[in-house]
Amino acid sequence: MNTEATEAVKKKRERLVFKTFIETKTFIEKSGSQIISETVESPEPPEPDIVCFCQKKEGKVAFELVELCAEDIARAISAISKGGLIYIRTEDPSRDVLRAKLKERYQTKSPVELLCYKAGRTVSPDTVILEEIRPIIDMDNGQFERIWLLGDQCHLVWPRADA
Repeated sequence: MNTEATEAVKKKRERLVFKTFIETKTFIEKSGSQIISETVESPEPPEPDIVCFCQKKEGKVAFELVELCAEDIARAISAISKGGLIYIRTEDPSRDVLRAKLKERYQTKSPVELLCYKAGRTVSPDTVILEEIRPIIDMDNGQFERIWLLGDQCHLVWPRADA
């Protein structure tokens, strides 16, 4: 698959994940606004993955998405899809994925939120992921106004409601 096709597949997947996210009860309740779905765009880097308008907010809001993906599971899924068989041992990738994402900077005038999501390529339950990422976020939230986890459920991770 060429780079252009790969990027189109990535954007389509991100928009599907984002649609699921904005329809969750947690997002609607904790964000205090709803996304106007007709305004969702997928701009080119170095802008964040999604830019859109929210009701009750002035201007655009941007979302960067990151899949909490264990590379060994991704490779195993690929091998299995080609008819192979593979044994793996894995660990939660959340800490490393998040640290890398918090170092990145995005060119936008809009406030930026981070959506971390699971898409079947990590075996960690939400409780483990939250335990792994909260200490990192408490020390440094990057340029993100809010950080979310869309796993088995949707969680507002930062700013912490329970702190």
